[in-house]
Amino acid sequence: MDELLAQARTAFEHNQYTLALALYADILAQIDPATADPALRQVRLAALYDHGQLLQLLGKPQESLAVFERYYLEAGSSEQAVMALYQIGAQHRILGQYQKALEAYQEALQLAQALNYTEGRARLSLGLGSTFHQIGRVEDSLSSYQKAHALFSQLGEVPGQISSLIGVGIASYYLGRVDRAISASEEALRLARQHDQQSEVVILLSNLGEYHQSIYDLERAQAYHQEGLLLAERLGLGSIRADLYRNQGVNLLRLGEAQTGIDYLYLSLALAEEMRNVEIELQILFSLAVAEIEHGDPEKGRRHAERLQQQAEAGRLLPSQADALYALGLYHRGSGDLATAGQLWQRASLLAHETERRWLLWQTHKALADIAPTAALARAHRQLAADIVHQIAYPIEDKALLQIFFNAPPVRAVLES
Repeated sequence: MDELLAQARTAFEHNQYTLALALYADILAQIDPATADPALRQVRLAALYDHGQLLQLLGKPQESLAVFERYYLEAGSSEQAVMALYQIGAQHRILGQYQKALEAYQEALQLAQALNYTEGRARLSLGLGSTFHQIGRVEDSLSSYQKAHALFSQLGEVPGQISSLIGVGIASYYLGRVDRAISASEEALRLARQHDQQSEVVILLSNLGEYHQSIYDLERAQAYHQEGLLLAERLGLGSIRADLYRNQGVNLLRLGEAQTGIDYLYLSLALAEEMRNVEIELQILFSLAVAEIEHGDPEKGRRHAERLQQQAEAGRLLPSQADALYALGLYHRGSGDLATAGQLWQRASLLAHETERRWLLWQTHKALADIAPTAALARAHRQLAADIVHQIAYPIEDKALLQIFFNAPPVRAVLES
């Protein structure tokens, strides 16, 4: 059985996912869950854990959750119970069940602290960082990721360092610290390439492209996303591919290829729905709502925004609620109902401020300035937007990158008004 487990792990490491799934299934079929043989029991538990991780990677969180719940029931030690709860929390998070995710992580963290189990504390800090981000607690998210990185560095655990740096990048980006987002992600990408962590390489290519996209550096954004798509398609990574299609769609929209960009967004949405990845689906619905309202069919855009709003309210996800309100404001502005647009954007700006989302906040203030009933109010909103833009731009040391950002028409419109 040890040899069969080694074969499965080799197949997993070399991205031979179909073979790995078959080998793990074979191991689990051959070893009785109630076996009294300690060696066989450990092989079965290792196969269960690996199998759950592989299903998550392939975009099957519901199946992965069932595997990790089985692992928790069979866990032979307290440390294994910690890791089971960590993975159960991760699957709940992917499925958009954030309260269940927090409950699993917090239960596991108490157990890990009682055991002085450093690896468990590191992984749980990682999971908490991601969950805090989704519910709008971005500073807590960044703090958790930094704590995870320190613990993984202490352990010399490179995959954990890569994952925590990915998180530092994401949290920094939403806080408007794009320079830190890029530097953390570049460090993680170097480690991922050096240690042949191919799925992490894809994630980082998608993220780095998005960070450059946010400051209108579309040439580098396209390069990152095209490389990421080629690798994701070769590896068969569904959820990551959905995010890359979304990013590619946004790139094309900004480059003036509206219909092709919208087509990519629908392709992205279909794939995210198939994978049941709620995190990515919410991002896609926002991008698609804005794209249809501004470049396609506004009624379709409104429906996407309303669907986003319903899902965000059901999950009590303040960041996505802010996105939905902003998109609905765009729809009402387009239909000439400026009063409703203004009310929606006021609510969006409050939520964006509460959840520390500087990118949405400056765009919302710019939109409010454009429809303000008085010149004084318009100036006040433009000044707020300009202040946030300068906060984002100030730490960027790359002068060429800074110039690209300042020359982008939406940014220039704020700074020159």
